[in-house]
Amino acid sequence: MRTDILNAQTVSLSNDTIAIKDKADEKIIFLFEASTGKPLGDGKLLSHKSEILEIALDQKGLTNDRKIAFIDKNRDLYITSVKRFGKEEQIVKLGTMVHTLAWSDTCNILCGLQDTRFTVWYYPNTVYVDRDILPKTLYEKDASEFSKNPHIVSFVGNQVTIRRADGSLVHISISPYPAILHEYVSSSKWEDAVRLCRFVKEQTMWACLAAMAVANRDMTTAEIAYAAIGELQIDWEKIKAKIEMEITKERERSPSGQSSKNIGLKY
Repeated sequence: MRTDILNAQTVSLSNDTIAIKDKADEKIIFLFEASTGKPLGDGKLLSHKSEILEIALDQKGLTNDRKIAFIDKNRDLYITSVKRFGKEEQIVKLGTMVHTLAWSDTCNILCGLQDTRFTVWYYPNTVYVDRDILPKTLYEKDASEFSKNPHIVSFVGNQVTIRRADGSLVHISISPYPAILHEYVSSSKWEDAVRLCRFVKEQTMWACLAAMAVANRDMTTAEIAYAAIGELQIDWEKIKAKIEMEITKERERSPSGQSSKNIGLKY
């Protein structure tokens, strides 16, 4: 492989995964285990319908939950799982007219410059859980101050660094609370997560918690969060069906037929 074609747009690295965009066929992404260099999952390549311009792996969580985000030539932003076992994983569109992106180094929060807006997806996995509340999990800010062709340099903690076309750097600080929420949820501290949302009193936080709770099958917390964002008409059967589908996927991924997580719904 030629090293001169490797750059931040064509290669992405997490603690357990390496993603490399194919130079010969730019619709393809190679995925490898970082420790062994072996192809990830069942060895199938990640293939998209259009040429891919930029790729980025999320940085936190388990390998089985690892996600990759990428921008294609139409400037559409997509997300999908890197672990692929026989069945085609769903590649889901997160946004349009996205020019640059970056994952946070502390939790799986994604940011991007989207047309004339700076957008933060506080919980991108919402698109798999309940797409209807995805807009409520976003933070958006006018990006006209960054002039033309800005590029995200880094996303460290709650600070995003953007380079303008003239080379100058601009720093944006986002709310620290979503990262704290991610930390509570990853530790299954659901009561602390609810208390945090009640303290912050922002719909964005409650929407993130609702999606996180459903994804982790904690329906008690999900009901509290959905009520807080005014989603009173909830199709629980549809949500439970999605959860059962995820449980089935986890069982297929585990050699013993059991996930490392507790399998089942929490009420």
